[in-house]
Amino acid sequence: MNAQDTLFSFVNRWECDENDHLNVQFYFSRFEEADRQFQLLSGLSDAVVGARRVRHVRYHKELRTGDLIAVKSFIAFDGPHMLTVVHELRNSGTGDLAATAIDG
Repeated sequence: MNAQDTLFSFVNRWECDENDHLNVQFYFSRFEEADRQFQLLSGLSDAVVGARRVRHVRYHKELRTGDLIAVKSFIAFDGPHMLTVVHELRNSGTGDLAATAIDG
């Protein structure tokens, strides 16, 4: 399955910590939103494949106030779980990979 665009967003000032970095909880909310969209686009809802049991998030680069965000999601057929969905969260302005989530 090809990667699908599942979220376009930006970093609000109120979502940042005292260092002007996106707070961890808001990375998770972006991944949740992207996952819901991916389920709608692919037809792989919880009713069809069961509830997600694990989410592993890795942070690669900080996001700051005003940064544009894009998430692409896809199925990894060689992933560690029976059904593995990968979400790549990127800074749209620079193209830098900011975080990844692996759902199983």
